[in-house]
Amino acid sequence: MGSLTWYRAARRAVGLSSQPEYPNLEALLEAEASQPHSGYFYAARIVPPVGIVVGNGVFVPLAMNFSPLFYIGAVGLSVVGGGLGILFNFLDRSLSPAKKHIRRQAHMIWGRYGIGSLIGTSPVISPVVGQVLDEAASIYMRHAQRKSSTEVHRRAFQALEVAMARLMELAAIENAQNQELEFDSGWALPLLQEMRQMDTALARLTQFAPSGSAPVDPLANLRDARAEVAGIVSAIDELDQQQSA
Repeated sequence: MGSLTWYRAARRAVGLSSQPEYPNLEALLEAEASQPHSGYFYAARIVPPVGIVVGNGVFVPLAMNFSPLFYIGAVGLSVVGGGLGILFNFLDRSLSPAKKHIRRQAHMIWGRYGIGSLIGTSPVISPVVGQVLDEAASIYMRHAQRKSSTEVHRRAFQALEVAMARLMELAAIENAQNQELEFDSGWALPLLQEMRQMDTALARLTQFAPSGSAPVDPLANLRDARAEVAGIVSAIDELDQQQSA
């Protein structure tokens, strides 16, 4: 049972809250808020020296005073610390900056859910901002759950991830009125519109993607590739026209 389950149940109680529900955004918060965003980075830099210091501070004196076999403990702890440092560094590098930003902001927003937001005296998210973020979260999570089969899909999802991270900055602003002021600056809706168009383009692109289990038909394969390239070129042309307008 997720941490927001009790909150949703209480919110749906008759007369308890007038706050709207954002199921997609809240699912994203629930999935990302507890995930590490900077922990791997710091662990990769703290664990190795700690292993060396503890290994030498504990086992070297024992080796000097009792038995040289204790040097094995000093070396072993240093090696383990170094190995964990490499592992944490790999895990940190496997997260994109946008993913870290999403998790960091999700943690901040998550922490503001409480009694005040439940009864409506201190809403976490402005209704205007909430509607935009809920739709964006729906698009983002739909493609996050799919495996990126091609480089085009991977680049498209990376763009969606950056857009989602940027939009979540609206909800990271603590005061709902300030959120609306930032929303009124005008950058959020065009970003959401681009996410909608990317969602539609990826859905069409997926229809043309050949199945890995189906026999390869050279003619069909060529047509699929041509359709994919044509769709990408069309999208680029459309974006250029919008930017030049």
